[in-house]
Amino acid sequence: MDIDVALSTSVVRAVPPRIAEPCAKEPCARQAARIRTSPEPLPRAAATTPRSDETVSAQHDALDERGAERRDERGAERRDERWEVVVESDGRPAAVLRPVHVVFATGMSGYPRVPSPPGKFAAHDICQDLWEQGAATVTMLQRSAGLVVSEEAILEIGMKALYSEEAVARGVSHEDADLTTTTLPYRVQEERWREGTARMRALDAALHESLRKAGYQLDFGHDGTGVYGKSFRQGGGFYIDVGCASLIATGKVGLRSGSSASIARLDGDAVLLESGERLVADLLVYATGYSSMHHFVRDVVSPSVAEAVGPVWGYGSGAPKDPGPFLGELRNMWKPTRVPGLWFMGGNLSQARHYSRLVALQLAARYDGLPTPVYSPHARRHQAQ
Repeated sequence: MDIDVALSTSVVRAVPPRIAEPCAKEPCARQAARIRTSPEPLPRAAATTPRSDETVSAQHDALDERGAERRDERGAERRDERWEVVVESDGRPAAVLRPVHVVFATGMSGYPRVPSPPGKFAAHDICQDLWEQGAATVTMLQRSAGLVVSEEAILEIGMKALYSEEAVARGVSHEDADLTTTTLPYRVQEERWREGTARMRALDAALHESLRKAGYQLDFGHDGTGVYGKSFRQGGGFYIDVGCASLIATGKVGLRSGSSASIARLDGDAVLLESGERLVADLLVYATGYSSMHHFVRDVVSPSVAEAVGPVWGYGSGAPKDPGPFLGELRNMWKPTRVPGLWFMGGNLSQARHYSRLVALQLAARYDGLPTPVYSPHARRHQAQ
């Protein structure tokens, strides 16, 4: 079908295939039972009707009446391998899509954590931007220790060997660099991360000392893997300094950290801290980070399907926010998940550039009917026993 896709186009609902496992043995089987069979778009008249759950449901029922029968010649119910994806544009139903595969490419930093006061929060870029725009006072409440690394350290130590003009001059293309960074086993990389972090700390020693004097709490990872470990294990927890560190060190951006940053409650035009301090504020910004991409699945598909998929990102290192067992590769990223036809795509520029081709190849192989066995370390362990 032809669909006009605009920035205002969004997915309202996605229903997994009827044959999805483990959904067939879980509550999400009830969700899968709602799958439809007609590939036709919604009636054009629907585009002028304000969206409501009742309206969408009625349109789905109409599609079922026009759709193909879901039983074979023997009367047995057919196994449907397609999703039903309801799309809306400008807040109104636009079409029902029937893909075999659905790829969530919603980004690692896309699902915000929104605390319910009392709570704790922290930020760098926001504080810097408010100060640069002339805010009378800006105060950061640091909820927990964090890692700050200079832009110089990232470029000189973290990237120069593979991603730089010097690397290009040595004949290292971005394809070679991507392949190198994405194919080294994580256990091998961890030692390299520790070495790189130690070099970064030496380079940023003066920066870190100035932050400590201002009361900023620093954290270099529980095993010293720094920005590398935090990136691959939790997708955040660090700040690459582009100016806010000096604002904190010089007091231009105020700071409360540790127990002095705990919020007792929001009190009208002020934040009341556990210490008894009252901070009057015209604007309160939650900069509490982002949650796993599988939360998008919870909202768009169902909570039970999201639970079947499990968290996205991290490799089971055993570090805080990345519990074991060790998996050896990032959870649910760029590969088949426990729900057939459900994929996740994301990461930084080099990861997206490299893995997008691998995701495309996996999908193409399935469309062409090529064997696509999926490696399972757990299944292999059971066979060995």
